[in-house]
Amino acid sequence: MFSSRVLKGHERLERHGTGRALRALVALAVAVVLGGCTNAANVASGSSNSEGVSAHQIVVGGIAAVTGPLAAEFSPIFDGVQAYFDSVNAKGGVDGRKLVYSAKLDDATDPAQDTADARKLVEQYHVFAVVGVSTPTFAGAGYLAANKIPTFGYVINSQWFGQPTFFGQEGSYYNLASPGPEVSYLAHKVHARSVAVLAYSQTQSQQCAQGFVNSFHKFGIHVGLVDESIPFGVTSLSTDVQRMKQDGINFVATCMDLSGNTLLSTGLRQAGMANVKQYWPTGYSEAALHSYASLMNGVYFFSAAVPFEAPALYPGRYPGMERFLAVMHHYYPNELPNQVALAGWLNAQLFVKGLRAVGRHLTRSALVRAINKMTHWTGGGLLAPVDWKVAHDHGGPLDCNAFIQVRNGHFVPVFGTPPSVFRCFPYPQPKPPTLKAIPLPAGVPGA
Repeated sequence: MFSSRVLKGHERLERHGTGRALRALVALAVAVVLGGCTNAANVASGSSNSEGVSAHQIVVGGIAAVTGPLAAEFSPIFDGVQAYFDSVNAKGGVDGRKLVYSAKLDDATDPAQDTADARKLVEQYHVFAVVGVSTPTFAGAGYLAANKIPTFGYVINSQWFGQPTFFGQEGSYYNLASPGPEVSYLAHKVHARSVAVLAYSQTQSQQCAQGFVNSFHKFGIHVGLVDESIPFGVTSLSTDVQRMKQDGINFVATCMDLSGNTLLSTGLRQAGMANVKQYWPTGYSEAALHSYASLMNGVYFFSAAVPFEAPALYPGRYPGMERFLAVMHHYYPNELPNQVALAGWLNAQLFVKGLRAVGRHLTRSALVRAINKMTHWTGGGLLAPVDWKVAHDHGGPLDCNAFIQVRNGHFVPVFGTPPSVFRCFPYPQPKPPTLKAIPLPAGVPGA
């Protein structure tokens, strides 16, 4: 436990984040339990700049935690990549070349296996690029970076930061401790009198809590309770709930996974505090909603991509999401929409967009240069524009998210800037800071 005053020393931290890092908390907590990650920086011998490219095909591979404690959270990335590749191949491929997803390797949520898989993709499968990395233990990052392998994946690890050959689903910037103004804006919108912040005792979760507290302090929102000592796998939050009741808390932001969040929601309802507003960093999925609909009612989430529900609510306004949903349903009719599959789709879309920019004379270095010149990438109309000239090292110039609330068993976009479901804030924040959103810039989906 710490008071809000203890965090003043952290106020030098850069303030920015889209919620992407917060969705990683479950992965990060497990990664800590497993002993963390190490990077291998060995350079492969004999790997050419155009390895995996022939006259008629481009060979790529991916790595995910297909088995292990978090398999359900990470394996869908392969489906998103494969669906996009299949849709491109059905129309003739890229400049006459078919995209071949030759290897989908399982690191079993094991850092050593992740490193071995990275080497295997380059040295055994001779892939041109790695498209679709989704794991809490991205220990193979050092090897892929050292060999300058274009790598695309689900950014939830600090290893993605600052690598010019690494490309995430919404940019590669990663700073868990520095959220943008969204959580404070949400507290303001729900008329929070006093807020609580709950986090696990793992470092990454504590950094998230520190970032939230910094944001609340920055925007003048009273922080009544902070607990960053919750054990991962806790079975009761009754002590925190009782303190929240005593202190008049009416809004809580968590840095926990779905298990911890549903435990909190259960405790609040048992204490007669169902009216307390909640923000969860994880749980925006139909699978979670099917399992915990009553506990999730009223809970808020953020999404940097167009919400899955937007096309049905606003037909024709979000063709990028309409295409994602249609193609995924075609190839994977039994799979519910989820953010990891969407990350794979975005990875594949950026990869293909880069291939088309290079043309027939394809090399790894040419692909990396082409993508890093893109200043207005939207993932085919799914994201606010990403500037790849800066997206490896820091965020901005926009901080755009969709706010989503569970209402009567459905996810519903809220607090958008009409006609879009997105709300955008300037980055970096002006001085003095303000919670006022900016007019929707060009390129924001639905604007």
